[in-house]
Amino acid sequence: MHLMKVELQPERDESRSWWSTIIEQRDRIRVALADAPSLRQLIPGVVHDEYPSVRKRIALETNVARESIPVRLPPRVERNLAIALEGGDDFELNRTG
Repeated sequence: MHLMKVELQPERDESRSWWSTIIEQRDRIRVALADAPSLRQLIPGVVHDEYPSVRKRIALETNVARESIPVRLPPRVERNLAIALEGGDDFELNRTG
């Protein structure tokens, strides 16, 4: 959800609380995958299944209108998910410069 918030509100890309949550969740995923590596292949499907709920929550928690939130996961968010699943730290940020 926080990767989507960064995607949808680039002016808030520097939000420390969002990035803190993103890093914490990434680390939790890493621990879970270390304990059960076979889960790695399931995570993208779970993310896609949960995305409609994420859209609703983003609309509730931000000033972004629900109809402005993409129906499908944006490519940059997909890439950041892949980076996290591969154990990477270098997220592709939503910055213009």
